[in-house]
Amino acid sequence: MLARRRLCGGMIFYPWPIHYSCRFDSARMNELDRTFVAPTSRYVWTLSAWLKNLCPADDNVYHGIFSAFVGNRGVSGLGDMLSLHNGKLVFGWVADTAASTALYRDGTSHGHLLVASNGTNIQAFWNNALLWTYIGRAEYFNSTLPHAIGANYSSPSLAYSGYISDFYFVDGLALAPSDFGQPAPLVPNVWVPKKATISNYGNNGFHLEFRNASDLGTDTSGLGHNWTNYYGLTSADQSEDTPTNNCAVLAPLNGSGALSNGNLTMAAGDRRATFYVSAGRFGWKYTLAAAGNLGVINTSGAKTAVTGALGDVIELELDFSAATLKKRVNGGALTSVATGLIGPLAPYFEAAGTAQFIYTPTDTSLSTLCTNSLPISTPDITTSGSFTGNASADGPVIYTGGVPETLTINGNAVIWGTHADKLASGFKVRTASASYNSSGTNTWTATAPSNMRYPRSNAQTNP
Repeated sequence: MLARRRLCGGMIFYPWPIHYSCRFDSARMNELDRTFVAPTSRYVWTLSAWLKNLCPADDNVYHGIFSAFVGNRGVSGLGDMLSLHNGKLVFGWVADTAASTALYRDGTSHGHLLVASNGTNIQAFWNNALLWTYIGRAEYFNSTLPHAIGANYSSPSLAYSGYISDFYFVDGLALAPSDFGQPAPLVPNVWVPKKATISNYGNNGFHLEFRNASDLGTDTSGLGHNWTNYYGLTSADQSEDTPTNNCAVLAPLNGSGALSNGNLTMAAGDRRATFYVSAGRFGWKYTLAAAGNLGVINTSGAKTAVTGALGDVIELELDFSAATLKKRVNGGALTSVATGLIGPLAPYFEAAGTAQFIYTPTDTSLSTLCTNSLPISTPDITTSGSFTGNASADGPVIYTGGVPETLTINGNAVIWGTHADKLASGFKVRTASASYNSSGTNTWTATAPSNMRYPRSNAQTNP
């Protein structure tokens, strides 16, 4: 079992651990359904959930997080929906009634969404920051209609991809982000979960902790307001990738190859994992759906490769204490791949297949690629460096070891969401401008070194 809490400066970094999430996959149109009853208070309610968003950022699709609908499934009609659309958090019905200016394109970490309606207006927050205020009411949420989590009820193809955890709905109370989260001890710019105390869930309230793998829609509020698994969720979709133990996935913004299954399965392409590590002993494995290479890659792009065949299950063991990479193929003997390795290094994959970063390694002394396994006493990260640009709006991903608060490239101040996106482990260049992304060498400098190490499990917005 993975460690459940991580210490920071002698204090509990995560005062309230979240043990499980539910993995939703738009390719499988996963969805949980429930028809609400007569509400306690029709227009007063609160929704709180932690999300690790894996939806494509610019595909012009409304990826439904929560929806309510009038009519039959799959038939056009009216309703309400919270969704992600082109990286923005949107309220409306396949239209932007209210939309954030901030962009959510970080598929490397979890963040807290809270939406509260007080009967007069609806407000949305991300990690305790106000996104928008809509003057008006949701006409379909919290009414006696079918509701869906992870999709648009009328069109399941408008589905969400990502991990959802600690999902609350409270009927009759307009609550605040501070009822569900708080600043992390010693790192106050990081928003972390806390134990929520709900005085009354109301007639339609529920709490989904996804503890029951055989029935992921089980309500743990004590009210028995369970949800029905309509499309394709299985026990394998219960995950330990949570806000208090963020785990590696295949990086959605770095490389090529269609992703699915919570960004753990890749079609033919070339991708690396979202975590770089420089110390410790780690294990992961990959089941190949086609012959190809896998191994580790450094921040400059240099690879240490292992070649696998169709159907191979290859377990890799990276040991910084011995500076070695070893492999185990199809459960066989452990053999050496390379020596003299120096971090930071990340897993990479050049073959179709499925990665497992949360599992029990053959050598049980190895750690998994999750934040609870990372060394606590890490040095300050490097806050400057260089990269080779590509003069494209789809620019490179640059590893910094954490979330930068401010950034300059070639001496030019970066506007987040325009020139670059914040990521949990660095930034992605988003402009073709030669001032930021020339086809030659570009230099960068990032600020906030003391806080950049920790927010791997706290997704950032790009205003």
